[in-house]
Amino acid sequence: MNQLVCIGQINRPHGLEGSLKITLSLPSSIEVDELIDKAIFIQGFDSSFSIKGISKMSKFWLIQLKGIDTLESAEKMRNKELYLQKEDLGKLPDNEFLIVDLIGLKVIDFETKEEIGELVEVEDIPQNSLLKIKKLSGDNFLLPMVDRYISKIDLSEKVIYLVDWLPFAELN
Repeated sequence: MNQLVCIGQINRPHGLEGSLKITLSLPSSIEVDELIDKAIFIQGFDSSFSIKGISKMSKFWLIQLKGIDTLESAEKMRNKELYLQKEDLGKLPDNEFLIVDLIGLKVIDFETKEEIGELVEVEDIPQNSLLKIKKLSGDNFLLPMVDRYISKIDLSEKVIYLVDWLPFAELN
């Protein structure tokens, strides 16, 4: 099976007919309608599901899955993560990356070319994502994932180049 990518989380059931209120975390180039009829995998379930309907609901999305048509069946999916096969996302534009592809990349200072450490996690907060970087010393620091601090991400070299990062490392 192809690598699975987390695309969001089911928050809770919505209504009596098995609809689910979810939070999605998709690359901006992916249209939500493209998810319809794709194989969706849900944490803790052995088989896949397909989306038969999806609509926007303020900050959240409302989905209907084929085969889930009661509140009771939807309740079993509360707080579970949603996954999609990586190949189903298609090719992303050059400036977009999947978190799964970034974890484990070496982090280097763009100006000095010295190794800083390794990207160990990406934390999502409302303002933007934060890179959690484990320095060679073993200490971690957080850096906003914005162009101002990221000079270049090179997946073929498995490297992230940073600029102006030192003040964030010194906060820890």
